[in-house]
Amino acid sequence: MDDWNIQARKHSCSQCGLLFVEKSPCYTVLMNGPSGYQRQDLCRACWDASGGAIIRERLGVISYWQSAYKLPASPPVDPLPKEDAESLLRRMLKQDDPSEVEVRYILAVMLERKRILKHRETQGAANKILVYEHLKTGEVFMVRDLEIRLDQLSDVQKRVTAMLQPSGPAPK
Repeated sequence: MDDWNIQARKHSCSQCGLLFVEKSPCYTVLMNGPSGYQRQDLCRACWDASGGAIIRERLGVISYWQSAYKLPASPPVDPLPKEDAESLLRRMLKQDDPSEVEVRYILAVMLERKRILKHRETQGAANKILVYEHLKTGEVFMVRDLEIRLDQLSDVQKRVTAMLQPSGPAPK
């Protein structure tokens, strides 16, 4: 059996190009063509013109089915715009404001979880410094490890969220 190149449903009819609308009938035909398995998505008119259910009798047709067309789901909204968190951390590291040390730490951890930064090592015993590498650019970021307690985390997260909002306050 040949390998199947998985093909998503098209958003228009394979024969006439008519765009499918939400909940309209869509007929899918899977056939064995000269270059392997092929998929055709047909509107009702093209399905009927092709012979409808007797399409199964055609040479090479493996399967067919009818479904209701669904608009593709919009991509999920990223709660943390990557560029915004990254640019905010960059500005804060340049400014080196001691009152924002907790925010810098949380931003670095957030970017680590987003796989933008990678923790490479921890330096120092008393005042630990976390060394991060930016995975795309190779830049090094050094952020003080605060070892924040859970009861302190909520307030810092609220500050970070406010700063990342489009109307949030600009960093000091």
